[in-house]
Amino acid sequence: MPIDDPIDGYVAELSRALHGPRRAKRDLIAEVRDGLIDAAEAYQAAGLDRPEAERRAVAEFGTVGEIAPGLQEELAAATGQRLGALLFLSAPLMALAWYVIWRFDPVEVVGRPAGWFGPVARAMDLMQFGIGVLGGLAVLAQRSGRFRPGPAARALGLCVLGSFPVTVALYAAMLAGTAGVVTVGVPVLGLTAVSWAVWGVQLAVAWRCLLVSRPRRAWAPARCR
Repeated sequence: MPIDDPIDGYVAELSRALHGPRRAKRDLIAEVRDGLIDAAEAYQAAGLDRPEAERRAVAEFGTVGEIAPGLQEELAAATGQRLGALLFLSAPLMALAWYVIWRFDPVEVVGRPAGWFGPVARAMDLMQFGIGVLGGLAVLAQRSGRFRPGPAARALGLCVLGSFPVTVALYAAMLAGTAGVVTVGVPVLGLTAVSWAVWGVQLAVAWRCLLVSRPRRAWAPARCR
């Protein structure tokens, strides 16, 4: 850490220690910097020169090892709420879109789907609505402050990642149940592409939840002089 610029050195080290959504992390780092600058200006007004005032402000703020875990929890909360909101909005909307397109899009039916197609399709819809409800509950739970953000975000991410193989299995079963029976058009193919894109985004954010909330054995201390 540069001796003549303690605040910038501390903020840079803290930034390297934190992981999370870019905007939320940037806001947290800016808040820390502003607090340190205010403290340094107060010490400077009390008679210390600027470098010494900055060193005093950094020393009293706490080491990176002391400060980073709490800030990381905030970033985990932001990531978990982002995933919850995404699930709450996208899962029911996709289920509704599939219902509408199968009901109103003209498709050529040349036979009878397998007998298990109906139950599988309903299971797919129920699972999508269930994931949406889970996302909404996760947002409310984290905002209530009754759960630690890190474990809550991790649990939600694991739930989404764990449900994806089930989603793929149900989707494959639906395809198998209508193979050679239903000839779909462009709207169905387009919505299929959209569905895979939405699932991809959900998986990406769920994986980010695991990365942001993973337990860290130790935090590197800030080396302040």
